[in-house]
Amino acid sequence: MPLTDASGLSDAAFARVMNDAFSDYLAGPVHLDPAQARRFLDASGADPSASVVAWEGGEPVGFSLLG
Repeated sequence: MPLTDASGLSDAAFARVMNDAFSDYLAGPVHLDPAQARRFLDASGADPSASVVAWEGGEPVGFSLLG
């Protein structure tokens, strides 16, 4: 499974992988649109160049936000 930094991940792709990752979250599923995903990333203080994305079949399937 290839890993890359998150600097090239679009807001839409981050929203999809975030929604998938938290689809069965105990407090309820997460439903972010791309603009909400961007606001989340900006507020989190995560550094996309230090964060990691896991890829499978050319699609992002996991992430770790680091900053």
